[in-house]
Amino acid sequence: MLDLLCRKSGCGDLDVNLARRHLACHEWGRARVALERGLAKGRLSEPEQARLLLQEIQDRMGIRRLTP
Repeated sequence: MLDLLCRKSGCGDLDVNLARRHLACHEWGRARVALERGLAKGRLSEPEQARLLLQEIQDRMGIRRLTP
């Protein structure tokens, strides 16, 4: 149900909440996809928290980030 609401929402907050739910179940890949989708949508109430969460997930998955 939350997946459907995320797809219909123009705000990324629901996607971030879905990512947190995936994290609670140790579903790192799904959490990453949901967070990236939420960040792409924008209009987040706490964008910096979402970026930090994505960074944490990438660290756990061993994904290197490009430095600007």
